[in-house]
Amino acid sequence: MADADLTRSPILFLDTEFVWNKTYYPKLGLVQCLPTGDFPAEVFAGKPPRGLTFQANSPAEQRAVLIDPLHTPGEMLAPAFAHPGIVKVFHDVHSDLPILARWSGVRLVNVFDTRLAAGFCGMKSTISLAALVKETIGLELPKTETRSDWLVRPLNPRQLAYAAQDVAYMEDVLTELTRRAATLGTLDWMFEEMSDACSDPALYEELPDNQAWKRVHAPPHLFRRDPLAAHRLRTLAAWREETARERDLPRRWVAADEFIVDSALHPPARPVSVSKRLLSPTFVRSFEAALIRCERDASGGADLEAMFPVLPKDADDVKDFATRVLHKIAELAGPLQIDPVLYGTRAEIEAWARDPEAPEHRLNIGWRYETVGQRLLDDFDSL
Repeated sequence: MADADLTRSPILFLDTEFVWNKTYYPKLGLVQCLPTGDFPAEVFAGKPPRGLTFQANSPAEQRAVLIDPLHTPGEMLAPAFAHPGIVKVFHDVHSDLPILARWSGVRLVNVFDTRLAAGFCGMKSTISLAALVKETIGLELPKTETRSDWLVRPLNPRQLAYAAQDVAYMEDVLTELTRRAATLGTLDWMFEEMSDACSDPALYEELPDNQAWKRVHAPPHLFRRDPLAAHRLRTLAAWREETARERDLPRRWVAADEFIVDSALHPPARPVSVSKRLLSPTFVRSFEAALIRCERDASGGADLEAMFPVLPKDADDVKDFATRVLHKIAELAGPLQIDPVLYGTRAEIEAWARDPEAPEHRLNIGWRYETVGQRLLDDFDSL
């Protein structure tokens, strides 16, 4: 996002409701939109999508448009999503962007995240939407439909009104966030972060199947000295990922983590006798084939250093130093009213501690360097 003055751009406030308990991918059940008054309708492919009818409780809610993705092709919104001149505003883009990209067929550009923005306004960057609305405009949103099944039709009036409220008041919230950031002097940093974080291709990229083992809760110490077991873990996790995606099932419905780990360490002689809770009977044969393929292609096993690197002897010293760095970041970020969490995860701070002058590290780039990174380098020896 290059322009920090939102008043110059049309804005589309967006939210989604989805269900994710019986499928590989989340199933989109509703798309909530609130376009600003000068939103250009011509960006839609064909006629603008027609919203579901609901009983609004306020003028703000009357402006919300509820789109039924079960009966509306995502291509209708694709031009708006891909339009660089339209700002798309969400609360917590990480869950919404991949879902809308799969539905519409395009990646969204010029995106703003109010959850991240809160971190530049003296609030936590992990704040919930309900808490943000209350904190900024003093309105308490109901939580009555948080467990709704958004795939049933018709959606009842309570569901629709609840969904509309998620976008109805976001224009006022955004106005307050930018006002506070301007007052605090953090507005430019906020928009710099939006440009970087909300356009990150990683938001849309799926983990490759050969990296699916990272999703498995596998204790590293059980695999660090057994390259064949690590190879089986990688192969069997990839088999589960491929199978779940092809059948559109949750991974756990194919095979439990416990089974993948145990099979990697101790391949079962008779998978057919394995508990149904651990391995679905439907997939016994394909599992056996994967296990045979795994043993055939072992070739000495996996690269243990790549999968489960052994921590260096100075690991404890690095962790202690990173803890002091985190405390220093919090000390420096506090007066700026920036959430320290935005500067990096603990793993990222430990990476910086090992190589503090790495030019590609986030602490050495942009607003992070300007506000904290340079000071950390200056004070490195005394930390």
